[in-house]
Amino acid sequence: MSQNEMILDYLQRGNSLTSLEALNLFGCFRLASRINDLKNKIINEKLPYEIESKMESHTDELGCEKHYKRYYLVKKEVEEVAERESKARGIVELVTKNLTLF
Repeated sequence: MSQNEMILDYLQRGNSLTSLEALNLFGCFRLASRINDLKNKIINEKLPYEIESKMESHTDELGCEKHYKRYYLVKKEVEEVAERESKARGIVELVTKNLTLF
């Protein structure tokens, strides 16, 4: 199982993930790259998910504040996905129509 598959499965089970957690759980040194891969997979395969993130911070034992992202998966309603795809098709048609005028 690839890192992408393991991370997606982990997120689909309702978990969230930081870079440090990804390193410890999956040996993944570049979580942001894997998240980008998964976002592209979601778009290309029209999966009803969206990966969102939020910034968090932690003060270490030396008093230094550390900032990091936590990623999580949000399940989108089928209607939302259809609406987004419809808007995207409309934009593509508009651009194509305008390009044929030139």
